[in-house]
Amino acid sequence: MKQNWHPDELAQHWTLSDEERELLSNKAGATRLSFAVLLKAFQFDGRFPERREDVAAHVVAHLARQTGVPAQAYAEGEWSERNVILASLVGPLDAELLDSLLKRLFDRVQ
Repeated sequence: MKQNWHPDELAQHWTLSDEERELLSNKAGATRLSFAVLLKAFQFDGRFPERREDVAAHVVAHLARQTGVPAQAYAEGEWSERNVILASLVGPLDAELLDSLLKRLFDRVQ
């Protein structure tokens, strides 16, 4: 994944929508930030990052500011929790929200 991001690109691709913020409302700390990183990475890249380092520090800092979680929590968080977080991405998505998120994702690709 790209490592150098212009501030405009961060705002365009890595800013959480109101619906995405609602998905984060029942999470705290490193889990909240990691959830946001994985969600936005999937939207941008069409896949989840395999390694923590695949996501640029500027991206993590941008999402950290939005979630209210210190960026270092992402680096300190347990990466083995990734599978738990990925599973939690699927669970809370209702059909309408999932359709909305997928439509936005595919609109960007086209």
